[in-house]
Amino acid sequence: FCENEVETKYVDEIMPHLVTFCENEAEGVRSMAAECIGCFITMKPKQVLPVLKTLGEGKMDGDEKSNLVLWTIATSVRNALGSKNVDVSAFSEHISGFLEYLNLEDFAVRTATLLMINAAVWYQHTVITTQLSDIVLPTLLKLLELKVVRTIDLGPFKHKVDDALPLRKASISIIDSVLTRCPSLLPVAELLPKLSKCLTDEADVVLSCHQLIIKFTKLYPALVAQNVALYLESGLEKTINKKIKEGASSNDREKAEELIKSAMRVAAEWESIDDVSVSVPFAAFVERIKSKDHLAAIWGEVLKSS
Repeated sequence: FCENEVETKYVDEIMPHLVTFCENEAEGVRSMAAECIGCFITMKPKQVLPVLKTLGEGKMDGDEKSNLVLWTIATSVRNALGSKNVDVSAFSEHISGFLEYLNLEDFAVRTATLLMINAAVWYQHTVITTQLSDIVLPTLLKLLELKVVRTIDLGPFKHKVDDALPLRKASISIIDSVLTRCPSLLPVAELLPKLSKCLTDEADVVLSCHQLIIKFTKLYPALVAQNVALYLESGLEKTINKKIKEGASSNDREKAEELIKSAMRVAAEWESIDDVSVSVPFAAFVERIKSKDHLAAIWGEVLKSS
């Protein structure tokens, strides 16, 4: 056999066995199967992608096993998109089918699909350019505001879990990737007000949002200037003024201080925008910071390093 024929025979023989592992309950097993399938996609995309698309179309019933298969498919495609050797032309015909997973209720499947999208944007954005505006970005704008909190009874105490948190994290990552790789596709004026919701989210989301706003400020200062008052009211100033709990561990204290510094870095970046730096609300905000000694010291540090 020539090399091409050997590869094709290898894929034909192994793929059916890998597919049986796609619904395995152990995430480690599914992850390993996804790595192998991802490799096969890079070898024979025109052969493997149609198989995965057909497999996924038969698993859209919301069944638990079906969701495990869809998670594995999305993860496999993500792995392939991150490869340097993949033939991107083969994805154009099938990518829309994989994006259908965003409409499902299962959070793990949707998160895996978002991670797949992020890989596509970062490594091979031409594969998904058409779908970004029509399908992906409108979905992201909705997910930024999605919160699904449930309470777990642990006996002596109760613990709240937000199942939508991974979706919001992944959504911010995709927006960041689009801003870096293909910024012209972003509806910036529509998106910027939506980021205000992220300023009161969990710490990881808030930090990512701060970094995102700084990037937007550098690229679109005039549009960001229109939202500064909204950001201050929505949560930025509240983050800066948040008191660190007495008796907090050194690790918790360090995280809290980093969150305050991160918020101040955003404000420091706004000082470079003429319309913002001379505005009365922003000037009043800066004066409120300077009126508190501990915050004034941090503000001075941030300005020096910015």
